Amino acid sequence: MVNAHVQIDCAATDRRGGSSHSRSRTVLGLSRGLPQTRGAGRSSRRAWRTRRALPCEALKATDSVPALQRGIAFWASLFTLILGSCQVTGPTSVKRGRERYNEVVQRTNAEQLLLNLVRLRYRDSLYFLNVSSVSTSFSFDVDVGTRAQFGLGSGDDNLGANTGMRYGERPTITYLPVQGELFVRQFMTPVDTNTLLLLYHSGWSIDRILRICVSYLGPFKNAPSASGPMPSLPPTYKEFLRLATIVQSLQNKGLLEFVMVPGESDAVALEIMPEALEQPEGRLLARLANLAPEQRRIVLHGRTRFFSEAEQDLRLPIVTRSLSATLFFLSQAIEVPEAHERAGIVSITRYPDGNRFDWKHVSGDLFQVRASAEKPDDSFISIKYRDHWFSIADDNLTAKSTFALLSQLFALKAGDANISASPLLTLPVQ
Repeated sequence: MVNAHVQIDCAATDRRGGSSHSRSRTVLGLSRGLPQTRGAGRSSRRAWRTRRALPCEALKATDSVPALQRGIAFWASLFTLILGSCQVTGPTSVKRGRERYNEVVQRTNAEQLLLNLVRLRYRDSLYFLNVSSVSTSFSFDVDVGTRAQFGLGSGDDNLGANTGMRYGERPTITYLPVQGELFVRQFMTPVDTNTLLLLYHSGWSIDRILRICVSYLGPFKNAPSASGPMPSLPPTYKEFLRLATIVQSLQNKGLLEFVMVPGESDAVALEIMPEALEQPEGRLLARLANLAPEQRRIVLHGRTRFFSEAEQDLRLPIVTRSLSATLFFLSQAIEVPEAHERAGIVSITRYPDGNRFDWKHVSGDLFQVRASAEKPDDSFISIKYRDHWFSIADDNLTAKSTFALLSQLFALKAGDANISASPLLTLPVQ
C-alpha cells in the first residue's frame, strides 16, 4: 500500500512593483491500494481549476519552469522506486522465509530424535511431536508525504518529504502428536527385508544396515539383548561384527552385492562373485557361514528355515529389529555423567566379575553421543537434558551418517502413522 501527497505553492511576483499580487496553491494526489471516492475526484477537479487560474505572468516566468520540471521529475522517480520495491518484496520474503523455516524445522526434528534417544538411555518415556504445517502472512506498507513550494520568479524553491515503512510477518505453526494404535504398531513391528534393500539402494553401506537393523543372522547374534533397556550382562556380538566387516570389505571391492530374490517377497540375498573366494575375505566368509564351494548366494529370509545340502543357495534366517529396538540399540552408545551413574538413575552393564562393560566394543565408531556440563562449541547437534548437554560432534562423520540413516528409517516407519483424530496444537507466533 502506497500513499503519496504532493503540495505545490506558487507565488507570482509583480516585476514592476516587486510586490506579490497573486498567490495560488496546487495540490496533486497519488495513492495505490486505496479506492478513489467521489469527493476525491471533485478535489482533483478543483485543484485543476485553481492551477488554470494562475496569472499569465506567473506561467511565463521562464526561470522557474525548469525548477518545477526538475521537482516533478524527482518525485516521479521516487514514486517509481517505491512502487517497484513493493513488487519485489513478496518474492524476497518467500526466498528468505522458506530458507529460515526449512532450517529450523530440520534442526528441531533432529533435536527431537536425539532427545528421545537420550530419554531411552535414562529409561524415560518417548514422545514425538511433529510440525504438521507452517503458514505465515507478510505485510509491507509504505506511506509517503511530499511538499514542494516554488516561488515563481523569486527563485525561492522548497522541497520536502515525509516517508514511513512498516513490515510485518505473522507465522502460525501447527503441531501434531505422533501417537495412536497405528503408530505403536509400526513402531513395534520389525523392519522387513524389502526395507533393508531399499536402504541399500539409497546408498547406505551393507555393514551399517546390518549392524543397525538386524539382531540375528542365522547363528550370528548382533547384541540382541541391546534391543531393549540396557542389559545387566554383556551381549553376544563379536562374530556378527566380524561377519559384517567382511561383507563390507567384499562390497567395497565389487565382489558382493545385496540383491532381491525372485519369487520370494520376504527374502534378500548376498550374492558373491566367483572371484571373491580368491580373496582372504571371501574364504573367511565361506568358512564363517559354512558356505559350500558351489554356493554363490546367501539368502536371508524371515522364515525359520535353515540350510539344506540339497539346495543351491545357503539360506539363513534373519531377525530384524523394530524401530523401537533400533532406538534402544543406539541409545546404548550414549555417554552419561558419572554423577548420574553414582545416583543410580542410569543402568550399567557389567561382566560377571563385576567389571564394567564398555558399549563402544559393540557400537565402535558407528554411533557416539557425548555428555558434558556445558554446551559444546563443536557439535553437529546438541540438546539439554537433566541439566547436562548431549551432543554429536560435528567432525564425527560416521556418527552423523548413522543418525541420518536413523532419521530416514523413522520417516519410513512412522512418517504415515499420524491419525487425523489426534489433537492439534496451533500456535500463532507474535
